[in-house]
Amino acid sequence: MVIVSKALLYIVFAILIGGLVLSLIPKEKKPVLLLPKKWLYFMSFLIIILTSVPVFSVVQYITTSFNFPFATASKQVIFSYAVGKAWIITTILTCLLMVSLNLSHKLQTRVLNYVSLILAVALVFSAGWASHAASIDRLGGFIANSIHVLAISVWIGILFVVGWFSSGNEKWSAFLKWYTPLSICSVLVLSGTGLVLMQYIIPEYIHSWLLPYGQALLVKHILFFAIIIYGFSNGFLLKKKLLSNPGYQPQKWLRAESVFALAVFVITAVMTEQRPPHVVSQTLITDSPSRLFTLFYQGSIEPTITLQLTVSLLSIIFAIVALICLGFFIMNVRNQQSIRTSFLLSLLLVVSTYFTLMYSVQGETLSEDNTIYETIDEAIEKGYEGADVIEVLLVQPFEENFEAVVYHVNEEELVAELFLSHEDGYQRLRNAKLTIGGIPISESEHKIRTFIVTDGLWSSGNGSQVYVSFGIINDPKDVSSVIIHYEGEINEAEVVNQTFLNIVQTDEEWNPSHPIEFLSDDRQVIGGYMRGFMEEGVYCH
Repeated sequence: MVIVSKALLYIVFAILIGGLVLSLIPKEKKPVLLLPKKWLYFMSFLIIILTSVPVFSVVQYITTSFNFPFATASKQVIFSYAVGKAWIITTILTCLLMVSLNLSHKLQTRVLNYVSLILAVALVFSAGWASHAASIDRLGGFIANSIHVLAISVWIGILFVVGWFSSGNEKWSAFLKWYTPLSICSVLVLSGTGLVLMQYIIPEYIHSWLLPYGQALLVKHILFFAIIIYGFSNGFLLKKKLLSNPGYQPQKWLRAESVFALAVFVITAVMTEQRPPHVVSQTLITDSPSRLFTLFYQGSIEPTITLQLTVSLLSIIFAIVALICLGFFIMNVRNQQSIRTSFLLSLLLVVSTYFTLMYSVQGETLSEDNTIYETIDEAIEKGYEGADVIEVLLVQPFEENFEAVVYHVNEEELVAELFLSHEDGYQRLRNAKLTIGGIPISESEHKIRTFIVTDGLWSSGNGSQVYVSFGIINDPKDVSSVIIHYEGEINEAEVVNQTFLNIVQTDEEWNPSHPIEFLSDDRQVIGGYMRGFMEEGVYCH
């Protein structure tokens, strides 16, 4: 339900912003539009409904897990949780937008059209504040994500409106004269902000194809390439057709382009509910590789594997097929042949491009680091060459011959890592890290997470569950210990250097809810933290 609501929200944003931008364009520079004003009201109202779905999904979880009354849970989520506060802001902005749209319709003034557009843009930015990228870099991620969504809303929104809500065969040349450069600018902005977002969210792009999130992103990028091909055809080839035949109606070609845009929105919505693999090798410890990837790659897939692109016979064959499809597509558009044929060719182009890339992938397994380091600090620093500051906060024994260490990197990431202890030093272990990223430590009251591990070095295997809870508490200052209320048992962990680590193993799968209480020296509760779910990967925010 959340995925569906987010996919629809992207479409609503696009139509709303596209319609508002077109309302500012003189009539002689756009085709006749059949988008009623009440549709913009409806789009605005849908924003309130669709953005409420994640909010009440949390409410439902709380009422089910803790037997809270619905009204009490709703009040707590809306006024205390970040998702609820964001929904309040969105609702206020949307109500102001609906008032502005109503006044604009009654008074027929362009000033209110500008006000409506500004409010719609503000809605996009309010959604960006709760984005994944913003959780990593509050300012940079927020700006990059908001501009990214705004660019695609302007570009695809106008495309949706003129493709599906226009009539007549007039003024298309005048429309394409300004829309084509606007769409080119939008694509450039999308590409630039997309590269920035990838650095935040998925820095190991090719390597990420091993996992479902990476596969979804790859398909999304190939579809984006197909949209650009359609945009080139509609912006340049159809423009020549309109010069020779001013009465030609290009709506069907714009609609075909919008279908691919719709697919991009759906994939993006699915990706928002998946966990991005910031460090692929670590994610492979707990997550299975993508089933799509395993269809093409027949080798062994270990956490130590890395991917690179090479040339193979099959990749060359499918690359030739892709080029042939592209050539036939351009010829078909130029000669104004069947739109169905062009659509089929574009689908074949997408599939053959995907096959080209997948058959170009080659895996390589990295060797283990068997060096024995004299101190834990030396072992950690080897894994972070170039890092400015690494500070060990806590060290405690873990099972036989292991040391569990909690440290921070540049006061940004908080890491729990296992090291193998020898008589003469410590050995680094591959894929032994659990990492909390996101907002820097210095800017957070506390950074606390619980990871559930079923395989790898943290777990003894045999189907058991290992719950690793660790964190740093900046406020309140005088915390001496924490009490963690798991479903199956209650654990207490000492706080050292404002840091704690608790590891518990069980044969049962516990409820994700696990309140954590902060205790002072005199055993008084002076604060607390609760997260409604546990991390199933090895990196989180």
